Amino acid sequence: ERRASSVYSQYTDPDVPEEPVVLNDASSLSCYTNLTNTIIGSGVLGLPYAIANSGLILGLGLVLLSSCLSIFSLHLLSISATRVPPPASFYSVTEASVPQLTFMIDLAVVIQCFGVCASYLIVIGGLMPDVVSQLGVNSGFFTERYPWILLGFALVAPLSCFNKMDALKFTSGMSVAFVLFLMVMVLLYSLGMDSLDPCADEGVGDDDGECVGDKPMFSLDGNTFRVLSIFIFAFSCQTNMFPVVNELRNPTQGRFDSIARSAIFSAGTIYVVVAVAGFLTYGTKVDSNILVSYPKNTLTTIARVCVSLLVTFSYPILFLPGRSAVMGLWREFDKDEDAWIKNVTFRYNIVTVCLL
Repeated sequence: ERRASSVYSQYTDPDVPEEPVVLNDASSLSCYTNLTNTIIGSGVLGLPYAIANSGLILGLGLVLLSSCLSIFSLHLLSISATRVPPPASFYSVTEASVPQLTFMIDLAVVIQCFGVCASYLIVIGGLMPDVVSQLGVNSGFFTERYPWILLGFALVAPLSCFNKMDALKFTSGMSVAFVLFLMVMVLLYSLGMDSLDPCADEGVGDDDGECVGDKPMFSLDGNTFRVLSIFIFAFSCQTNMFPVVNELRNPTQGRFDSIARSAIFSAGTIYVVVAVAGFLTYGTKVDSNILVSYPKNTLTTIARVCVSLLVTFSYPILFLPGRSAVMGLWREFDKDEDAWIKNVTFRYNIVTVCLL
């Protein structure tokens, strides 16, 4: 019998470790929402800056290229997932194709997921002190980064204990709603409304537009290559394509491709609106975090809270494949199938706590 894959414990009932949870019981909407939430993270804040350093035409071309490559990669991953016994994972697919690389693949997934999760906590710590300051609190415990990082961690830790991605569909839906609010705010500021002056803060600019830089159409230099990773990682969601294949109800290749295309298209639309609107508002003087460029008022304060909640609810989505990869690494050093299945719940809990 084939050795269990690295995500076996992810789909194990805690009360009955020997009985795998029934797979393929998630709706298309649930899979679409979770995959979209995986794509849309804090990277949306840096896209206007990326456009400013590559030019509008080249920047939009890079967004289109990255989205097409992501759709193609998701298509290939879903095909590969159907060629191995369920539940599919990077571990099981690599084991069936190039088994000598299973350790490297799982290690790469761990590093990627751990880094993104850590960055989400950093975003919370960077945004929430500004929110408190806008509310009139200029000193004290909650004006520091660390309390908000700890509070964010306290919120994401329980959500990270779920063993199926389908359980996160409601928080993923809320994340999408939060980023839509951010998109509307950025769009409104770009329209030049009298009530929304992007240069309103003292020291940022004045009515003459000193906070607005040039707006190049095409730029290819060292800065362009420096922001290339922003475009590439903007559509990063490949780590969660296998859970979609494992959990989707009535799974077919057509449905996998449809969910992947819909998620990429939705995220891409939001990205283009935010990137272009932010670029047209500030030009080359836009900050690497678009929210930092905007004046501190009620609207931008709400947007900062929304982004903080967005990354909070995105954390467990990236934690899930990271934990599966750690389980895969553990399997590399423990080949005893019977002992593994017998202690899978204990090991699942140990990995969850240690990774958190």
